[in-house]
Amino acid sequence: MQREPPRYGNRITIRPGDNDCSNAGLTAQEFREFIQRSIDDYWNSVPTSRLQFVVGESIDIDETGTTSNALGLASVGEIVVGCSDSATTFSSGSTLAVGGMSTTQARGVVLINNTAGTRFDDVDEIARVSTFAHELGHAIGIGHSRVEYALMYYSVTAGVVNEHLTEDDADAITYLSPTEKKAGGLAGACGTIDLDNDQNGDPGNFLLTLLFGFIIAVMLSKKASIRVI
Repeated sequence: MQREPPRYGNRITIRPGDNDCSNAGLTAQEFREFIQRSIDDYWNSVPTSRLQFVVGESIDIDETGTTSNALGLASVGEIVVGCSDSATTFSSGSTLAVGGMSTTQARGVVLINNTAGTRFDDVDEIARVSTFAHELGHAIGIGHSRVEYALMYYSVTAGVVNEHLTEDDADAITYLSPTEKKAGGLAGACGTIDLDNDQNGDPGNFLLTLLFGFIIAVMLSKKASIRVI
């Protein structure tokens, strides 16, 4: 039986890391502006959903930590976002970002690949912004779409640029949090990972719906193909 994700309130606070994402090509201030653009262009543009994302105060995030470490910093109703150079989180430079949420509480995490081999700074701006927006979708409990041109589709069809949400994306966030409260849920979690207490003492014994994001494969021909797992 599919378990419904926890529900956020009307307002979701995004807590950005206060460090520069040097390898990803973003200063701490640029990172905040990048987050604001992402939420304005995508999830905050849905009039049928009561959810509104706001950028809150910065937070100190250990860049060497994993997704579970970062998630442990989030309070209920918050999404912690930052950069990570953890080889555990990013085994390949072609993984631009990861995102997910706790399956027991309404709190989430998004991390951008800041390893030495990251391709985040190599792709164009719309690819970076849409990747981040895709991961934010996972951080509120939205799974992958079956619609090939949707932001939340598991891969990106050649020639399709997700500059805005599609109707399917808007339906997903509306189904989770409609302007008029209705019973409903969203099946679509791609998988869960059981996170026990780690050596840094972060909270354990919860399940993180870890829905991996866009993969940028830079081909020898210097043409990039994008897919999501």
